[in-house]
Amino acid sequence: MSIQEAVLILHEHDVVEAYWLADFERLVRQQIPLQHAVDHKVQAAYLQIGNHRSAEAVVLFEAPVRNSVIDARWYMPLRRLADSAGRGPNMGAGRIRLACRSQCSISWHTDSLWEPVTSDFMAIRKALRGNTLRTQATLTERDLWPQESVSAVERVNVGAGAGSLLARKHDDPEVEDLKRTLRNEMEAYRRQLQQLQQEIERQKSLNEKLGRQAGASGEAELEELRRVHRNEMAAHDAEIQNLTQALEQERQEAERLRQVMNDHNPRQASLAGSEEVLRLQEEAATLRHYLNTAEEQSAGRFIGRLEGLEAVLVAFHPGVGHLTITPANMLRYADNPLAYAAQKCFVSEEVYRRWLDHYDDPHCQQCKAEIPRIEHPREFDHDLNAYCKLHRQLHLAGS
Repeated sequence: MSIQEAVLILHEHDVVEAYWLADFERLVRQQIPLQHAVDHKVQAAYLQIGNHRSAEAVVLFEAPVRNSVIDARWYMPLRRLADSAGRGPNMGAGRIRLACRSQCSISWHTDSLWEPVTSDFMAIRKALRGNTLRTQATLTERDLWPQESVSAVERVNVGAGAGSLLARKHDDPEVEDLKRTLRNEMEAYRRQLQQLQQEIERQKSLNEKLGRQAGASGEAELEELRRVHRNEMAAHDAEIQNLTQALEQERQEAERLRQVMNDHNPRQASLAGSEEVLRLQEEAATLRHYLNTAEEQSAGRFIGRLEGLEAVLVAFHPGVGHLTITPANMLRYADNPLAYAAQKCFVSEEVYRRWLDHYDDPHCQQCKAEIPRIEHPREFDHDLNAYCKLHRQLHLAGS
């Protein structure tokens, strides 16, 4: 049995609608309303179904909804997410591949996925294995699995089964004419389907090309903003240096005057020195305030220009892949990139740093023997994965 693709709509941890993937794509394309759309989005599950009606891969995604209709501009690479997904629970035929919010191989799609609970998997399995879809007839006009009691003609699909029935000879000439007409219509439908598939592939290729062009253009704009920011910071540094030199000159002049007055009148010199110290302290406080304000305005102006251009920063970190960083998060990222990447991997900065050392050099910390590389920080345990088998036992015994 070949892999089949389906989309299930879930509401309150229960399957409420089910579609084959082609039917779901037609529903989005033709703007057909959903029966159980809630608020501004709908939770759905894309399934790759193998033998024994068991899920082999599941992608839990959210689609934007308006007036019970999924936004026609919505698109997600469901197959790519399923093919590169991490390991999930066993749903009857071994552990599935699972893509959800906590484990997403394409970082910029993370916010478009949702996090499941056990009852969600139970509902999906029940929809595939049991009679849930057949008994709830109002959910969809097509069940994923036909009933066992349907007639032979109803069990025949639109492909090879229908072709075998149409190929049988019949004594009635009118029936033969009807069958001939049906064969011609089926052939026309096949050609239309091929054309649609080719058009879809062409559109996907065009979208990827436009995405690469947009990324290159955005990188150029970001580099220009960086250059402007560097020039502004250089100008601020020069201004700060000039002010610092002027302040030092005033301090030296005040010291010289105080020394002259001290030579002529010690008492007046003491009073004048106190006034000069107060004046210098006020000027120093004013200068510090100016420096802080200049720095804040420079960074704020730069972030504001990025937000106005709707530019983002794309950075790659092992374990999380490419990160899309919005202007609002750029300062936090610049302060500590490793801490930012560790947060995206749902581990502490210390765990991420230790895993990164292991990932870059997967050798035992004692004997430098080669050891298996752990691909994700969440699966890394320093006591277990940073040593070979022999030194792991010695390390655990010693600790």
